Amino acid sequence: MLRNPFDADGIPLRLAAYVMGPAPLQSPVPKTGVEVLVAGEVRLDALQTRVKDGRLVAEPKLTLLASSRSGESHESSWMLEIALEPPAPGAEAAKAWHPFLTRIAMSPGDLRARLVVESGGRVGSVTVDFDVPGFTEERLSTPILSDQLLS
Repeated sequence: MLRNPFDADGIPLRLAAYVMGPAPLQSPVPKTGVEVLVAGEVRLDALQTRVKDGRLVAEPKLTLLASSRSGESHESSWMLEIALEPPAPGAEAAKAWHPFLTRIAMSPGDLRARLVVESGGRVGSVTVDFDVPGFTEERLSTPILSDQLLS
């Protein structure tokens, strides 16, 4: 699915990449470059759920691939465990979104990030193109807005 040129719509997703600035990162391996904050959301009603330790949870697998035209790439996979409120009897599941963040270090250039989410045989993917400017160039930053307050 990572190499497919088309996005899958089995799980609705949103994805954005924010260039933060020059920074050495320690995760997953020490690397210098430009820090990129990759933020996304997955819609909860599209995920498979199960009861775990007396609570309803969804455990989607996420895979992120960021690559540049020059051949540089970063790939990582992780599982989320999302505790859900069960819907009231006879009620439809809410179309709520769950946010997530990760950071990567990339060299300046034109980049593409693709996120693939798998859950219970359903697959969703989304692709975003973005530009990482050189270290010495002046630039404007994009503010990060949200309708949720995280504490």
